[in-house]
Amino acid sequence: MERYLHVIKKTPLFYGLREEEIPTMLQCMAADQRQYQEGEFICRMGEAATDFAMVLDGKARIIREDFWGGAEQFEELGPGDLFGPEYACAQATILPVGLMAETACEAVFMEYKRMITVCNLACDFHNRLLQNMLRILAERNVAMDRNLRHMAKKTTRQKLLSYLSEEAIRKGSPSFEISYSRQELADYLGVDRSAMSNEISKLQREGYLEARRNLFVLKAGK
Repeated sequence: MERYLHVIKKTPLFYGLREEEIPTMLQCMAADQRQYQEGEFICRMGEAATDFAMVLDGKARIIREDFWGGAEQFEELGPGDLFGPEYACAQATILPVGLMAETACEAVFMEYKRMITVCNLACDFHNRLLQNMLRILAERNVAMDRNLRHMAKKTTRQKLLSYLSEEAIRKGSPSFEISYSRQELADYLGVDRSAMSNEISKLQREGYLEARRNLFVLKAGK
C-alpha cells in the first residue's frame, strides 16, 4: 500500500490528512488491497454493498448487466477514483452496477461501517475523514440530480439545451468548454450520438449557438 500513498493522499476522501496519518486510517477501515487482470470483475452487480473501493492503479469501468446478459458501459475510473460509497452508505442489499478492470489494475476495499464508527485507536483525524466522505456523497447527489433534470426532458434538443444552459450559468459565461467528448455527452444525456450531433448542427443553423469540438458559445435572444 505504501507505494500508492502519493495517489491516496490526493483523493478527496483524504483531503486535510497528512501522509503519515493515512496508514492509520486505512487500518481503521480494514483496507484490503487486491490485484485484477484486464476483463476481470472488481465488483459484481448483485453483490452485497458493504464495502467501497478505490482504484489505485490502472483503469476500470462501471458496467450494468441485464437479465439476458447484455451489458452497458458507463463511467471510467482511474487512480484515486472511488466506487460504491453511496451504496455502502445506503446499506444497499445488492449493487445495481458492477466494476470491471479495463486494464490490469489494483484497488483497495474499505469497510464503510468501520469508517463511520469511532475506532479503538481514537484517531484525532477520524472526524476529518467523515467530513470528507459527507462532502463526496453530497457532491454525487448534486451531480445525479443535475443529470436527472436534463434526462427528464422529452426530446434530444430539450436535453441538450438544458445541459448547455446550465453549464453557461454555472461557469458564468455564454462561452465555455465541456469536459465530455460528443459520445460521452450523448451517453450522459441518454441520447443517440448521431441524433445529438444533428441537433447541434440545427441549433447552429438556427442561431442558438456555435460549437467547435468541446467549445460552445450560446447566443442571446433565443
